[in-house]
Amino acid sequence: MAFEPKILGFLCNWCCYAAADTAGVSRFQYPPNLKVIRVMCSGRVAPEFIFDAFMHGADGVFIGGCHLGDCQYLYGNYEATVVVKMSSEILKQIGINPERLLLSWHSATEGSQFAKKISEFTEKIRSLGPLGESEGLERDVVVERLKAIIEGLKGRKIRMAFGKMCKRIREQNKYSDKAFIEEEINRRLIVPIKEKVFKGARNGGY
Repeated sequence: MAFEPKILGFLCNWCCYAAADTAGVSRFQYPPNLKVIRVMCSGRVAPEFIFDAFMHGADGVFIGGCHLGDCQYLYGNYEATVVVKMSSEILKQIGINPERLLLSWHSATEGSQFAKKISEFTEKIRSLGPLGESEGLERDVVVERLKAIIEGLKGRKIRMAFGKMCKRIREQNKYSDKAFIEEEINRRLIVPIKEKVFKGARNGGY
């Protein structure tokens, strides 16, 4: 039987969810692989949600929000970019292809663009195969690594560091500064997460 990926989507109530609705009303076709969770803002998608989705069987995770500058909550979608950059880096650290995670912006009127993006992402995940396959990892190893990350992210110091980092980026208006964000993520989050999680969780040899 041909592999059909399981994709979990977190869609912003105000824009991307409305775009999905527009796609349905307009009968724009896209694969049925996407299962949707509606959230009030893309900025409400915590890193733990992403890793939990992968741990419970998702082969890909899609996060959709309002275009930058159009967020109902001003900075929510900007902070979603930080979450996705950080989560992508963590996925790389534990040996999972970061292309399994996608962030995309769609207004309520962009049903056709939404359908196209979901079709492209589904095809991408289909080409990668089941989670762990393209990475050369057994399922139980993937689960153990994801569990370790989720537990590590619950730590008070890491949660505080993430909050302070987002505040720093917001106050300095550095959301468009890719190098600055990557440096902040690596220095303030990846290093302490490595110390707390990767060092103590050796299952699978990482």
